[in-house]
Amino acid sequence: FRHVKFRGGGDMGYRGLWFTGALSIYQSPVVLESCVFLGTGAEDALNVKNANYVSLTRSGFINSRSDALDFDWSVGHIRDCWFVNSGSDHIDLSGSKVDILGNYLARAKDKGISVGEQSE
Repeated sequence: FRHVKFRGGGDMGYRGLWFTGALSIYQSPVVLESCVFLGTGAEDALNVKNANYVSLTRSGFINSRSDALDFDWSVGHIRDCWFVNSGSDHIDLSGSKVDILGNYLARAKDKGISVGEQSE
């Protein structure tokens, strides 16, 4: 995804699965560059699970209802992004190996970066 604006969006169930992101990426490599997530109403603005390559660069997350970004068991990097006014964590990592470089984080209601469960 390049130069995409995601506005609103919420959680969704489909055929017995629950997708917690306004944008959910599962078991797939993904590149997001110069994207913006605005006023998302989902548990996570962006939820990535079991991805072997995630590249998130020059993108913004503004006014997320809960976590802005949630990586579960994924590998990649978050570079030159901005996170403002998250209802919970800006970046939430579980079991992930992620390089985090040159980002701006302001006004998270919980943690700026939450690193748990075997994350590096």
